[in-house]
Amino acid sequence: MLKKIIELLESMDYENRKRAAVIANSFIDPFKPYGSDLHSQYIRLNPSVSIETVAICRGVGSGRLEVFLVWRGEDAPAYKNAWNCPGTFMRPGESEEVGLDRLSVLEYGCPIRALEKVGWDNNPNEERGHCIHHIFLVELLGKGTKGKWFPIDSLPPELVEHHRQVVIPMAVKTFEELGK
Repeated sequence: MLKKIIELLESMDYENRKRAAVIANSFIDPFKPYGSDLHSQYIRLNPSVSIETVAICRGVGSGRLEVFLVWRGEDAPAYKNAWNCPGTFMRPGESEEVGLDRLSVLEYGCPIRALEKVGWDNNPNEERGHCIHHIFLVELLGKGTKGKWFPIDSLPPELVEHHRQVVIPMAVKTFEELGK
């Protein structure tokens, strides 16, 4: 059946494809997760809002600043085989707190607490599409089990470049301003 739908869509002009997309989207519940494939299509069409979190601490003994990163494997919808700061896209009707709670379970493996919203970044050239990132400095309230701590002065080469250039530096600045 899906093959027939694809053939039908391919035979349509652009205006009728748009009408078909409107009808198909009317069956999507905006308050339920879209899944990676559908979200990837939506983000190509409109800016999406993300929550990016950065957990920073001073290394025990060394005092060096460290950041908690998670690995995105081969099956990740974007940034395959790369380290990144935990993040999520906001869903319709959702507060930042709900997004942060989701991250504590899915990407940290322990509760987190937002220390400070360090800022935001408009990134029209995101690999996935146009993203508006809300960046939070967070504290782990347990032992993070889904990632690894890295010295900030020795980040892995596979780190998502936007996190290396923008997200982590913004959080480090706030961390230092807070006197941590």
